Amino acid sequence: MTDSRVVWYSFDPIASSYDRTRTLDPRAISAALEVIARRFPPVRYRRALDVGIGTGRLAFPFADRGYRVVGVDISPAMLARFRRRRARRPGIAIQAVRADATRLPFPDGSFDLAYWVHVLHLIPGWKRAIDEAMRVTRPGGVLFNLRTEGGRDLEALSDEYHRMLGSLGYRRPRVGVRRRETVLHYLESRGCRVRRRTDRWEWIERVSVGEALHNLDIRTYAMARHAPLRVHRRAMKELRRWAAQELGPAERRYRVVGAVRFDEIRLPP
Repeated sequence: MTDSRVVWYSFDPIASSYDRTRTLDPRAISAALEVIARRFPPVRYRRALDVGIGTGRLAFPFADRGYRVVGVDISPAMLARFRRRRARRPGIAIQAVRADATRLPFPDGSFDLAYWVHVLHLIPGWKRAIDEAMRVTRPGGVLFNLRTEGGRDLEALSDEYHRMLGSLGYRRPRVGVRRRETVLHYLESRGCRVRRRTDRWEWIERVSVGEALHNLDIRTYAMARHAPLRVHRRAMKELRRWAAQELGPAERRYRVVGAVRFDEIRLPP
């Protein structure tokens, strides 16, 4: 999705498991996009940029609403999976190119709107990525800071995994930006008008202890790919012991709440 020189967050090794491990409820995203399309209808905001298109999880719903979507991603494996999906829908208005989010290959003002989801925390030059999204979006256009919550993991396991990495002397490097407010404050400093929306479109799923452990073990999430393999393996060994004592047997399922949220950012006219 971003600068491939930072190896630990390359999405190529996990492309085949990406969609399975990151649930996105179709009814929730449809409800969120209904609000977006009502406020920014595709007849006036036709050209949309997907920054970090991945397998197209958001690009297809946006295109189904009538937007013409162009996506960028730096991972060849993720783009290959996107193109296989697109081949099954030859008439849909989506294109994708391999590109770095900090160096977009488009002229100024090429798009009416742009959006991203869970990508800025992976970009060392995240401000440059925002600047580029602003540059290629026309004056008076709109950006969306989209967020999804939930997935095929368990928060307690993730927290304990990080604690164990720390006990082994390893600290996660800070790569991009993690806090929503940091992103929004930067956009405001660039003259944008930010609307912090409180809407939240939720869904419920059940995730087993065994499934969540497996997803951590194969390092399908960025948080598990940054540590050296030997450290990761030691942490997982301890994590399995902890999970058996604290969370119960592998087949036990826990309730996980997923959600879609977004913020609106209007560019200066």
